[in-house]
Amino acid sequence: MLRLRSSLLLLVPLALIGCGQQSPPGGTGQAPPKNVLVTQVSTQDVPIQLHEFGRVTSPESVDVKPQVSERITEVHFKDGQEVKKGDLLFVIDPRPFQADLEQSQGQLQSDQAQLQLAQRNLQRDEQIGKQRFVSEQQIDQDRTQVQNLQGAIVRDQAAIERARLNLEYSQVRAPVDGRTGRRLVDPGNYVATGGTTLVNIQRQDPVYVDFNISENDLARLREDLGGHALKVDV
Repeated sequence: MLRLRSSLLLLVPLALIGCGQQSPPGGTGQAPPKNVLVTQVSTQDVPIQLHEFGRVTSPESVDVKPQVSERITEVHFKDGQEVKKGDLLFVIDPRPFQADLEQSQGQLQSDQAQLQLAQRNLQRDEQIGKQRFVSEQQIDQDRTQVQNLQGAIVRDQAAIERARLNLEYSQVRAPVDGRTGRRLVDPGNYVATGGTTLVNIQRQDPVYVDFNISENDLARLREDLGGHALKVDV
């Protein structure tokens, strides 16, 4: 009986405390419901993100150098400008190369005229030689003269072609599409064949990014990718 009585004494204060709480006026005595966010559960791949430092590089970088020796007279681009293959970049003084071309053309005309004369002399001496009025030695000399002039004409034609190339090289054009770097020469500067770089051009489309990752990350990427392409955001 004592154990049961003690239990009753403990329950009475608790009941009194519960009865002492009053509901708010006009309320039902229950807390308002709370908003709960519900979403559908699904499975998907979680991307592995690696943050690394890299360096953007061009697949093609060209140092533009002169192919003839003379002074720069004109510049036709600005630093950092986008250029297309064949665009005019520099003009090297063309006057010496134009003079060389005209001189070579004049020499060709002179040698061609001398060749025609030498060929007529050879034909005449060969006809006269049949009657023993001209020696074989003279005929041999005529033939040698014709051969020498034929060789001179070949050299003249080569000189003309070289002069034309030099005249063409006096206009320095972009060898590739790309963006120019800083101009390294100014108008009035003397440049030599294959010497000072005039400007650097780097191709911009496409570009590459070089970066290094640890061996552990590389092994994990190889395992997770399974031969698929790696997406990289720059």
